[in-house]
Amino acid sequence: MESSPVTIRSIKAIAVFCGSNFGASEEFADGARALGRALAKAGITIVYGGTTKGLMGVVAETALTSGGSVHGVITESLHQRGHSHSGLTQHEITPTLRSRKERMAENRAVAEAHRQERLAAEAERAAQMQSL
Repeated sequence: MESSPVTIRSIKAIAVFCGSNFGASEEFADGARALGRALAKAGITIVYGGTTKGLMGVVAETALTSGGSVHGVITESLHQRGHSHSGLTQHEITPTLRSRKERMAENRAVAEAHRQERLAAEAERAAQMQSL
């Protein structure tokens, strides 16, 4: 029996579903901060619910302050109530909670495309700086 070659895949983007509350203890927020830092350090784009609230806001804010890329998807009603995170790399507004969850899952691929564009732009800037 022949063994098949191993395919190594790298994660470029991940959809994070977590609470809009902070949880029963500070350990939950500590875990959210650790996740945000780790994903930013690894260059993995976060796709999440798009708000500043609770643990999802902690993950997003920590990733952003750690140099990461964060794509938010928020419902129109939450956006109208002022819950949108204004500092995201990218955001979009959906009409319903169901469509929000669907777009979060779909946007892993979109987030990867934006990451590739950002890396290409950074490489171009670096090449221009070297030619000066």
